[in-house]
Amino acid sequence: MRKPASPTKRSAGAEIAELLANGLAHQQAGRDTAAEALYAQVLARDPNQPGANHLLGVIRLKQGRAAEAVDFISRSVRQKPRDPQYLSNLGVALNNAGRPTEAIDVLYRALALKPDMAEAHANLGIALRAVRRYDDAAVAHRAALRIKPNEPGFHFNLGNALSDGGFPLESQMSFRRALELRPTHVGAANSLSLSLDRHGAAEEGLRVAEQVLALVPNSALLLMRRGRSLQELGRLSEAEQSLRQSIDRDPGLGEARLHLAYITRRHEPADLVAMEGLLRNVRAPVEQRTFAGFGLGKALRDSGRHEESIDTFKLANRINRQHSPFSIEEALLQLDDEARWFDDLERGQVPEASSETRHIFVVGLPRSGKTTAEKVLARHPRVTAAGELPIMMRLARKLHLEVGNESPATIDPARVAAVGSDYRVAVQALLPGSEVVVDTLPANFRSVSLIRLALPDARIVWCSRSLPELCVAIFEKHFTSGGHDYSNDLNDLLRYAAAHEARRATWVGRYPDGALAFEVGAFLRSPESSTRALLDHCGLTWHAGCAEPVASEPQLAEWSPEEQQANTAEHLDLWKKLHPELWAPVNTAVRTDA
Repeated sequence: MRKPASPTKRSAGAEIAELLANGLAHQQAGRDTAAEALYAQVLARDPNQPGANHLLGVIRLKQGRAAEAVDFISRSVRQKPRDPQYLSNLGVALNNAGRPTEAIDVLYRALALKPDMAEAHANLGIALRAVRRYDDAAVAHRAALRIKPNEPGFHFNLGNALSDGGFPLESQMSFRRALELRPTHVGAANSLSLSLDRHGAAEEGLRVAEQVLALVPNSALLLMRRGRSLQELGRLSEAEQSLRQSIDRDPGLGEARLHLAYITRRHEPADLVAMEGLLRNVRAPVEQRTFAGFGLGKALRDSGRHEESIDTFKLANRINRQHSPFSIEEALLQLDDEARWFDDLERGQVPEASSETRHIFVVGLPRSGKTTAEKVLARHPRVTAAGELPIMMRLARKLHLEVGNESPATIDPARVAAVGSDYRVAVQALLPGSEVVVDTLPANFRSVSLIRLALPDARIVWCSRSLPELCVAIFEKHFTSGGHDYSNDLNDLLRYAAAHEARRATWVGRYPDGALAFEVGAFLRSPESSTRALLDHCGLTWHAGCAEPVASEPQLAEWSPEEQQANTAEHLDLWKKLHPELWAPVNTAVRTDA
């Protein structure tokens, strides 16, 4: 017979239960500070109490303090290892703390215990997206939607996975569905507007942001998004005003501060102080610190404070790298493997070039002149600028997976032709009625051989820039899309950029007529002759509008060409003094002992 609990123990348990209940009531009402105080009282009595540790961890998650959330929720899991809710929230905390691989394992454990837990499927999808398993992420989000088909957040999450996975139109449909279910869904409005901006529909992107802003006028995120759409449309004064409104609503939104710095050469001292404070605030979210750091670096460069600027870019990149582990050896091996794979694919397949141009791929590393080439081409009446389309990257990945361990040389040419057909269909669905489409996704340089075989009507424009200038430009740019992790370390960046240049030289040497070399320095020195060569290569007749002056990144209070050249020369001179290795020959070989 079980011995009855003593009155003392029973009253202690009842007191803890009451504290937890009151804390949860405060937490559900949004009174987190009061809830924290009550959970702290519980943990003072019993440091391992699972409920208090879990709920306090959830508060830390909400506060953006993911590492602390992991600590608290892990304690609850140690006490109750088979609680699927604890496991699911631990997965969220691990992912937010930059530990997505561990998060995936924990979330699979949660789903093994409770397969119909929609939130765990959704959290798994978010973690899978973090490790770039986009197809698997979409599967997880669809599993969540089968359980809760009318949950707007799940449609939003699916849209994000589809966007990253190379399905821009489908992702837009998911964002629209989220907004149908919840017209005030700020995240869905932001992502939909961003996608529209990226793919040639900035006017609609602006309308989406403004429609939801009418319902949630104090949303800092949407005020920033409206500013970005206005910037895309060239309405810079209005963009500046909207970005400042965003910062007024949320001074810790480093992303808005970054874009404000990007659109002007005139920087208020208070803006520099605020960005410096956010960059060095170790309690602020890593992402917002990074945004602020890149914005501050740009502002300091514009102000002629070059040494401070370079130091700031270095700090911002270090912070970013901590949140994004990367192996340059693995990246270079992957480039080598891809090159061999496409070499094999080309064996036995002789593409028949088409005299008609329907698709133009402007390829190369970021900051190599792709935006300039795109803007020149987009002024032609036959051309539509589609931005960075992830479609060919997705199709190339799919073909590669289908082949598996077989030799690419055995692939039926009809299967390669189907890649081209699938690309055309996807582009026309996204941009119906477009005659000639320009795709500027940087990663397309990895698939130029497939493009050449699958799309005989395509033209390739391969952009380049002097290696030192390119490395500096990439290092000083914050990339929010995946695939640019090499940019956060100067040594990694130099080796990756050199490997890219070697690949470009090899491919163009093999097919001298297969791609036009567009060198941004040559364009700036002789814009008309470069424009004529560009149009001729792309099968486009001369159009005078294409020869109008082009600014790849227009800004308020813009300098004269002489002022820009002087600032750039002074900045690069200091870079060369501090890092002469950027100007030296580079060994791109992969170290086998690493």
